[in-house]
Amino acid sequence: MKTKPLPALMCIGVQRAFWVALAVFVLVIVGGAVFLAILAEEDVDGFWLDAGFVGGLIGSGLAAIFFHLARRRLLKGESSL
Repeated sequence: MKTKPLPALMCIGVQRAFWVALAVFVLVIVGGAVFLAILAEEDVDGFWLDAGFVGGLIGSGLAAIFFHLARRRLLKGESSL
């Protein structure tokens, strides 16, 4: 017999995942800013933030948005995602 996880435990997990995704989003932005600052000091021309930066920004941003929506839905009492 399968048991469903408790909604409170699901909410705690989704809430932690939201904060982790938000922290990754902030770290990607800070890392990009540091990278740009270092390259500005070196007077390097023709650089661009690569796919890792853009992918990290989009991926962590979307994850934070979707975890926020799931957390809000769980807090409203809808236990099924």
